[in-house]
Amino acid sequence: MVEDAVTESTSAVEQAVQQRIQAARIRVAASQQRRDELSAARRRGLAARHANRLRNLAEQAQRAQQHQDDDETAPKENHMSKRALSHTAATGAAPLAAEIAEHSYAILQTRIERVPTCYRQSLCGQPGGCGSPATLVTFAVSEVTDEPDDLGLIYARDDGQIIYFPVCDEHRSEATHELYWHLTGIERPDGIRAYDIPGAHLGWT
Repeated sequence: MVEDAVTESTSAVEQAVQQRIQAARIRVAASQQRRDELSAARRRGLAARHANRLRNLAEQAQRAQQHQDDDETAPKENHMSKRALSHTAATGAAPLAAEIAEHSYAILQTRIERVPTCYRQSLCGQPGGCGSPATLVTFAVSEVTDEPDDLGLIYARDDGQIIYFPVCDEHRSEATHELYWHLTGIERPDGIRAYDIPGAHLGWT
């Protein structure tokens, strides 16, 4: 009887252990499934955004080609809407906040020597090639906070990296429009405003 009791006790312990092992396996499998589903959803989202950008690029190229066909013999003009520059004090970011409230982003364009070295580039990055030295760096501000560091500006990012366009003086207007279109997929036919903070060195990384 003693042996039977020991055997039953051992069997019960083994069953309990097996049940715990099985429960742990189920939890691990469920956790892996959730990770796989999240990863798949992220890949689908990235693919959809990429497809949307390609579609917008194709439509823009088609419109540009149509304009070129219609005005092939006409003198070349710059049809890009105007770009204005506003200076704001380092302690007053209210104009940027108002721009964000109306257009989702505020474009910040400052001299290249005011930004950290990692955001500097020797040549203008205008698509199609330019060859001129880069003198300005263009950023997009997505939020203005009350934090005392870094002027309280939150910069637009892509996969965790701050988006920036180094350009020359000649292409400063194109850079503002291109960055806004890159972020929103839409143009600003009514014109666009870029902001600068004279005397302020941007020290974030």
